[in-house]
Amino acid sequence: MSLLIAVQQRAGGHHFAIQTRVPAHLSPEKSAVPVGPIHHGCGAKAPGTGTIHGLVESLANFAICSGLGHNAIVNLRDVLRSFWSRVGTFIHFLLPNLLRVLPSVRRKANSDTRRDESVFYIFAVHITDPNYRPEQYADAWVRVSEYIQAAPGARGTRLHRKIGDPATLLAIASWDSKADRDAMEANAPKEIAEIIATQTPHVRIEFIGEFEAPEWEVLPA
Repeated sequence: MSLLIAVQQRAGGHHFAIQTRVPAHLSPEKSAVPVGPIHHGCGAKAPGTGTIHGLVESLANFAICSGLGHNAIVNLRDVLRSFWSRVGTFIHFLLPNLLRVLPSVRRKANSDTRRDESVFYIFAVHITDPNYRPEQYADAWVRVSEYIQAAPGARGTRLHRKIGDPATLLAIASWDSKADRDAMEANAPKEIAEIIATQTPHVRIEFIGEFEAPEWEVLPA
């Protein structure tokens, strides 16, 4: 019998104490091209995972781990990017316009106490003297209003000319509350009464009423 024994046939299976291994290819020290999540597979991390594009890359990387082919992964990434782009466009452009066309009928919020308590004092001015012009009354009205608007709670006043009838005017004064206006009237400076007295021969005042702030509103779409 031959004394020569092949290495593979020896009892120990070792040759000079070196154990044979399954042949394999060593990975190169540097990649020939930049490696991204899609190329590298499960071992890579998508950059910018806090953004939409980062999320898309993470989903694509997950698809690699699930065994999808490269082309399918690329298509999936493109579809997801397109979807998020359309969602962003909808939110930025279409949603505000959609809200604008919704009915703009609303009830005032009860928390807005300043507006809930506000009142409007409205009266009409009829010029009875044919030789008296609306501008002359408006001058007196401005002087009286300067005193009134200095009172606490006053929120401004307006004088309107009636269309087609210049001898009729409409005055609208706004107040925080009826109590504020009543307090002003009870302690009005004497100058107010003096100015009003100069207008009595020329005009007739028609008190229309005191109105609360609108409880219902319909705004243009």
